[in-house]
Amino acid sequence: MADKPGLRATKKHETRRALGFAAFELAAERAGNAILSVQPNWLIFVEGVSCPSGGLSNIWDGDPSNDEDCGWWGGNLSKAGQFPVRLSVANRLVYSPHEYATSVYDQTWFHAPDYPANMPGIWDKYWGYLYKQNIAPLMMGEFGTTLANPIDKVWLQNLMRYTGSGTTGMSFTYWAWNPNSGDTGGIVKDDWVTVQQEKQAILQPYLIAPTP
Repeated sequence: MADKPGLRATKKHETRRALGFAAFELAAERAGNAILSVQPNWLIFVEGVSCPSGGLSNIWDGDPSNDEDCGWWGGNLSKAGQFPVRLSVANRLVYSPHEYATSVYDQTWFHAPDYPANMPGIWDKYWGYLYKQNIAPLMMGEFGTTLANPIDKVWLQNLMRYTGSGTTGMSFTYWAWNPNSGDTGGIVKDDWVTVQQEKQAILQPYLIAPTP
């Protein structure tokens, strides 16, 4: 496949809660370098974790005594600057965080008095700094919402504004096109054909037209 034109990439599956970032980074390095040893032209996409230490020490385990700064599953890259993934081939690493709204989980920051002005600081902390400080390329690998809650529409509008537009903006892939994602729905409705125009209208200004 390496001798054929087009983009080739593989995504390192997020460990979510099972590992802290330091251990996850080492696993990503091993997997990425194994792939690059046979396909040196591929890009290696590395997602985040939930909690930096791994395990169950997070706000969802019902025990407030062990809470730490946890983000979305796959969305916490706050330690990537401290524990960078080092690949054997230069310019192949792409960090790929997840970012969601209340239809997935009603995080406390959605109810902050300064919402949505607080969100850029949260995104900066968990993953945006990697892009802004030019540490590594970044592609937001999952983000989505049903838009059932008005808070989510505000979230999506502000998130897209945060990514920037045109060729200098952050890359992204929306979750999902298909409608059978239970907590986000899709770009198309349940008939698998009709586009949900409310979502498309928010995303459209940030899409780059394909080139021939």
